Amino acid sequence: RQGSRIGFDAKKGVIDESDTRKKVDDSLKLMFRPEFLNRIDATIIFHPLTDQEIRKISLLEINRVRVQLKEKVITLEITDEALDLLSKRGYDPTFGARPLRRIITNLIEDPLSEGLLAGRFRENDVVVVDVHENLLRMRPQREIEETEPDQEAADVLI
Repeated sequence: RQGSRIGFDAKKGVIDESDTRKKVDDSLKLMFRPEFLNRIDATIIFHPLTDQEIRKISLLEINRVRVQLKEKVITLEITDEALDLLSKRGYDPTFGARPLRRIITNLIEDPLSEGLLAGRFRENDVVVVDVHENLLRMRPQREIEETEPDQEAADVLI
């Protein structure tokens, strides 16, 4: 059955390990011949990721981007709110955290590249990613400091 959540109680958000293991084993026995199953050393059951785990994965991906920016002598700062928004957009219950890589490419790396090419982000800049009106906003720290509190800079809203 495609898309089924064997052993997952959506209302409670809990997984019954023994029930899941039994359902998986029963399903395997129905689908495959004993000769094939005998060659399988183990079955692994993956649990849904917690919000905290998704956030950690997001931070790992952001840190990978930070390492790349060191070559350009650029520092990337991301607010907690922006990291939470990326984590939320990059997680899919069906695919797990796999879409997160694509989201970070589209919402962080691509705008950074465009900003570098356009000259908006320069060597020794600190680029700040935050959230404005539920969208990611990317600005060099120097623009934030130059902007008066009641005046909005020409932001890159993503």
